[in-house]
Amino acid sequence: MSSCKRCGQCCRLGGPVLHRDDVSLLDLLDAPAKEGVAFGLADLVTLREGELVRDDVIGTLSPLEGECVKIAPAEGRSDWQCRFLIRMPDAVPGRDAGCSIYDRRPSQCRALNCSDTRGIAGLYDHDRAARADVMKAVGAPEEWLGLFPAYEENCSYARIAPLAKLVMPPINPGTPAEKEATEALLETVRYDIAFRDLCVERGNIPASYLPFLLGRPLSETLVMFGLSLIRDKNGMGLVRRSQGSYGGGPVFPDGMDLYK
Repeated sequence: MSSCKRCGQCCRLGGPVLHRDDVSLLDLLDAPAKEGVAFGLADLVTLREGELVRDDVIGTLSPLEGECVKIAPAEGRSDWQCRFLIRMPDAVPGRDAGCSIYDRRPSQCRALNCSDTRGIAGLYDHDRAARADVMKAVGAPEEWLGLFPAYEENCSYARIAPLAKLVMPPINPGTPAEKEATEALLETVRYDIAFRDLCVERGNIPASYLPFLLGRPLSETLVMFGLSLIRDKNGMGLVRRSQGSYGGGPVFPDGMDLYK
């Protein structure tokens, strides 16, 4: 795009969400990479229904009404910077952003124009690809299709959100319902960990595919509710850091531990 300044700001805000037209860009499983194929399942992450996300077009933070699949950030990064953002050699600093998959970049990248956002706004939530679309395109084993529905039975955000809002710190014993919610949430986290381990150990699924197949681990997403998972000599517990962006929960000072 001639008007692009190559500042890289759009890429630093996060990788694109995939649309159905983008699934042809993906590499097939268990097959030599085709010429021009850009990326595979290990480069993707699923944001699940109910997960709190920022809508960059209108600038709001709200739970997803349906799942979406997007390019994952680079491994080890704490932000959402696109993993395919690169620095162009010999370019002027600040105008040196490049893309390692530019010729095969997804639809949102092609539509984005910083000076005129109408293209990306019109595409943003239209015809997004779901996990089933991606799995069909890459030739994933059919049994994988049963994994995320089974996982959602216990780990859906529709189930987690009301539990998280009831979690109380030990300084306040809480009601029986609050204590029960704390234990139920911790049990859900244990299930999440065990389910992922089984996928790798018994299902022979690469661990790098799990963010796509199951979404982000609950140990990462509990922050939406103002909670953090911790492990120490007392076992597994929860720390309430804040009310959380979901809202509706109790507000406590940072660092209050919740062990069970």
